[in-house]
Amino acid sequence: MFCWGKCSEGQLGVGETEQEFISTPRLLENLEFSSNVREVSCGWNHTAFLCKDGTVYTCGSNEFGQLGQEKSHTNPESVHAIETFTITKVTCGKAHTVAVSDQGLVFAWGDNSYGQIGLGSKVKEKVQTIPKMLKGLAKMSVVQIACGCNHSMALTISGHLFCWGDNSSGQLGIGKTHSSMSEPAPVLSLNGVPFMLISAGGAHSFALSSSGALFGWGKNEYGQLGVHDTTDRPLPTLLKSLRSQGVCYVSCGEKHTAVLTSDGGVFTFGCGTSGQLGHNSNHHEYTPRKVFELMGSVVTQIACGRAHTLALVPSSGRVYTFGRGGDGQLGLGVTNNCNSPMTAKGPWLRSNNIKSMLPEADGDSVVYTVRRIDAGGDHCFAMASSYGDETDGPEDMRLPRPSQSILHLSVPVTMDLVKRATIASDLSDVSEKLEIIFSSLACLNGSFLDNVVHPYVMPIHPCLIPLYVHFIHSHLTPLPPSQIVSCISNFLLPAMVQQQPPDIEALRVYLMLPENGIMLDKECFMEVVIPFADSILRLSPEAQKVLRRWWSTLPSTYFSRVIQVFQECVKYLLTLPLPHFANEERQVYLGMCMVALDNLHKVNNESGDIVPFKQFTFPRTREVDIRADYFNWIQNQKINLKHQHSVVKNTFSFCRFPFVFDASAKTKLLQTDAVMQMQSAVDEVNRRNVQSLLSFVPVNPVNPCLVIKVRRDSIVQDTLTQITTQSPYDLKKPLKVIFANEEAVDAGGVKKEFFLLLLTEILDPKYGMFTYLEDSQTIWFNDLTFEESPMFLLIGVICGLAIYNSTIFDLRFPPVLYKKLLRKKPNLDDFRGFQPSVARNLQYLLDYSDDDLEDTFGLNFQIMREKYGALEYIDLVPGGGEVPVTQDNREQYVELYIDYYLSKAVDKQFEAFFTGFHRVCGGHVLEFFHPQELMEMVVGCQEYDFEVLEKITEYKGEYYRKHPVIANFWTVFYEFPLSMKKKFLAFLTGSDRVPILGMESMKMIIQPVAGGEHGDHLPVAHTCFNLLDLPRYPTLEMMRTKLSQAVEFSKGFGLA
Repeated sequence: MFCWGKCSEGQLGVGETEQEFISTPRLLENLEFSSNVREVSCGWNHTAFLCKDGTVYTCGSNEFGQLGQEKSHTNPESVHAIETFTITKVTCGKAHTVAVSDQGLVFAWGDNSYGQIGLGSKVKEKVQTIPKMLKGLAKMSVVQIACGCNHSMALTISGHLFCWGDNSSGQLGIGKTHSSMSEPAPVLSLNGVPFMLISAGGAHSFALSSSGALFGWGKNEYGQLGVHDTTDRPLPTLLKSLRSQGVCYVSCGEKHTAVLTSDGGVFTFGCGTSGQLGHNSNHHEYTPRKVFELMGSVVTQIACGRAHTLALVPSSGRVYTFGRGGDGQLGLGVTNNCNSPMTAKGPWLRSNNIKSMLPEADGDSVVYTVRRIDAGGDHCFAMASSYGDETDGPEDMRLPRPSQSILHLSVPVTMDLVKRATIASDLSDVSEKLEIIFSSLACLNGSFLDNVVHPYVMPIHPCLIPLYVHFIHSHLTPLPPSQIVSCISNFLLPAMVQQQPPDIEALRVYLMLPENGIMLDKECFMEVVIPFADSILRLSPEAQKVLRRWWSTLPSTYFSRVIQVFQECVKYLLTLPLPHFANEERQVYLGMCMVALDNLHKVNNESGDIVPFKQFTFPRTREVDIRADYFNWIQNQKINLKHQHSVVKNTFSFCRFPFVFDASAKTKLLQTDAVMQMQSAVDEVNRRNVQSLLSFVPVNPVNPCLVIKVRRDSIVQDTLTQITTQSPYDLKKPLKVIFANEEAVDAGGVKKEFFLLLLTEILDPKYGMFTYLEDSQTIWFNDLTFEESPMFLLIGVICGLAIYNSTIFDLRFPPVLYKKLLRKKPNLDDFRGFQPSVARNLQYLLDYSDDDLEDTFGLNFQIMREKYGALEYIDLVPGGGEVPVTQDNREQYVELYIDYYLSKAVDKQFEAFFTGFHRVCGGHVLEFFHPQELMEMVVGCQEYDFEVLEKITEYKGEYYRKHPVIANFWTVFYEFPLSMKKKFLAFLTGSDRVPILGMESMKMIIQPVAGGEHGDHLPVAHTCFNLLDLPRYPTLEMMRTKLSQAVEFSKGFGLA
């Protein structure tokens, strides 16, 4: 062991000497003792040595009892009071000393002027010469300690941080309420952050998280906190400038700070009066600045004295020093200050043991490899091993120190726990560790990290390995689920609910808990899931934003798990009987879970459907009275409008969270809304009619129905004329259609016939309103049509009326139309359903990675198209013909291209259609629908259950289910492949799709007709009534032939 610097108080342990200082590294003569030393800690005028056997030796000044002995010593002497304990860490303050044992017990002695010994207010002595155990931390199991001048810090195995002593500058991190603390005080504002290192300076403190986030607090007169100013911080503050640098170690001087990064770089900041920052100047630095002279070297250790700094570069065998040198503490042989790194003069080799003597050594000298450096006050130590001794290589402070780490879970740790639990008969040790982990936010947040030294946590990357999380949770067999529930509900969740996470690292737990099996146990919903949902809702907007971004990065399997947790809890709450469970309380809990699900649903939408949107629906809502729920929701909205500044109780409604409803439920809601609006219209009509009867002024009675009377040969013009004269109020009335000169009563069939005939006519190419897209086999608005807006408005109204009146028809618009109807912006995925080939080319453009994009594609921001036989050029941006598409602007080009074809080019036609549609269907419920669901409302869906169709079919005349003709019919029908079955539906109903309410809503009627004996007639379908005229075919073969012919030769309507 080598030492140098101030020795006037005996702090170097070299024995009695007349020298005030030693200016070059000197080998300690007691080689047996020095070889047993594991690490050294330096106070201002005293030193503590921790030996490999767990004993502690001290030397130097004992003015305040900091040696733990009766008098001062110039040679290291054992601290007898703690000889019976195995000490794992010792650290020195200005004039006090703190040690921690392998059992996590903390002992302290020395100056107690500010309570830095931590023995409590009952201890009045200002000097404590005999080491005393800190009872306040006796049950905490401490893994790390650190000392400032007059304050102390401790990190427990559960991740809790405690400080005590002088707080005049806020160095305890607990605010400025107390000027000092005589017993350990928790730093509550950092609860939940997994720390790997703590460090203290003169009157400032630091804590380093497992991902390299550095928090500092206390005195900042010279910028020693690195936060770009000189204002003291009584509460922990994140050094944002170092967040991305991968900080893995920090050392503090009296008024300056040095940090070590994972790539071996060194940053310093704070007071630079003596050159201790190493920036070739004596200026103070208020933000971290990299030491230029050390760039290019991989530093693995740093150590700070009061006003000087050391850095070890093992690859060159050099110990660099800079700062104050008045007491020889730089090891340069002189007493000058130095403001840039210089090499201490020691007989040291490179760590790879290549035999090359340094200039300072004689040819016959023994040479050494430095293993560890320590500094404090105005003196330094370097532990070294002689050449050829490879038992201990240089320490690398960039690496984690497991013995000083908080408890956490990882794959190796978990497998070790499982192995020990399998072998051992006594599981108390394993259970105790798991209890600590599941009771501590810090321990859980420090678990399951990526397999790197110091993962830097960005807001979009939680550094979790979901597979590991699931694997580990599934192997936690040593601890009973009830014990885990107890830990989480009694300790973990209260902390999550009561306090905002101090950093994004403290949010990792929100991804871990859903993976635990207890989250799907109904016995744990009230104790765990409800508080978990509550904690999510209490997060600050910034924290919620981070959590949502993390959710968006999860694989679908794990994202589904989070959804499932809250869905199952909602289902459970709905099953609880009211007498057992207060309804008001139920509504509060339902609201918590539903808001959490709402956040997940928004993430899913914004991330392009991590899981199918239908995964958010769950059947249990069918047990809810949907119509009553909607009515209450509408009423509560009206109440809230009247009482905007008051709290309205019992306002929970599933209608606030429409994503939980499946398409069938939403359709019922739309029908409920229609009934309510129609009833409102009818009530208003009746009121006006009664009013007219009671008044002296005659008023024509108003019809409670929307009556449209049309002629078959001019159905379009007649409908347009009558629709345009109706107010939105009138369009809400029940629709009644009358064909001129026909006596049919509209019981539903006439309405359906009206819609089919009208749309067949409108889609006729003679109007030129739509163009057929061969690539997608859909139709789209023709922006070159001569038809005016009223025609497109009419189609919008007709689509709305069809929905309101529960009629579907095969209107082959691309899915993007329904997205636009909901005012959602189309993207490239939507364009694939519009023009698939073009979409593939656009995707190819976006994916192209070579540098010759401009030459390969030759595109600019201009579209060329044909208009009335001539070419037309449309600029996507001003002067688009002169703007080439490049790697940098190609996304903008694709966005503008899509926007032109789907929006700008047809803006006039679509807006008219949109206005007509919303004139009928606009309202609250329409916003509930997903675009796909809205499309299925208009054109039906493709979820077929033909057994249901058979079950609900009605027979007339002599037919019944077991009739031979009917039996043959169903035999043939079930023989049909799916394509033929769909053709049969089109033949029967006019569409090959199923109403959104399912097969049960499209009852078929079969009636007997003549002409079947000899096969003279084919079956005939009356699509307006879903009525099938089925001749009495005598044989199965004839039934097969005739039914197939009828279906194959049937023709629907459409634009070809």
